[in-house]
Amino acid sequence: MDSLNLYKKINIPEIFYSTMTNQPFTNCTACDTYLLDDEDYLIEKAFKHNKKYNTTDVIFEYAMCFDCFEDVYSSLSEESRSRLEEYYRNNVDFAERRQRNFAQKELDTSHWLSHCLIKNTSIDPEEEYQIAGEFLGNKIVLHDFPFALSEKALEDMVQLLSNKTIDQLDDFSGEYLGPPPEFADFFKKKRILII
Repeated sequence: MDSLNLYKKINIPEIFYSTMTNQPFTNCTACDTYLLDDEDYLIEKAFKHNKKYNTTDVIFEYAMCFDCFEDVYSSLSEESRSRLEEYYRNNVDFAERRQRNFAQKELDTSHWLSHCLIKNTSIDPEEEYQIAGEFLGNKIVLHDFPFALSEKALEDMVQLLSNKTIDQLDDFSGEYLGPPPEFADFFKKKRILII
């Protein structure tokens, strides 16, 4: 594959829009940097299905510029970072995945988000799952991102985290995300992952 096909940029899909505004995120959740003028940033969103009402709710979402992401990621324990990186290396062939997704007729994110990155199982909208994407200004970058992680993959990943990292992620969640009361139990049992 030639270097021109290593990544592509397309318009931001609505699944990555802010649920508060139904528009693209405009500012970094951590430092408030404006993102839509050629800023590199990540978005992570978590979803939980409500069986009683047959709806899917966003549990948390954030947009974070790369500078803030690097600060948060480097604050995690070296042990956790090493374990997570090894977990990705052992479970994902990113080059093969890019080639397969770029070969699709339609260049959109549906192929990238339809299956769990780790387990390669179909993402079931009636289960908990997370999505993450890399962005440049007003475009999403198709490369190693975007991807989806199933509840089972997330459970595996949480087991790799040190106590220090769990504390750091709890601090991050409390400072920047402030989960709504209806999801308080979720946050007691699950951890946000800085992907």
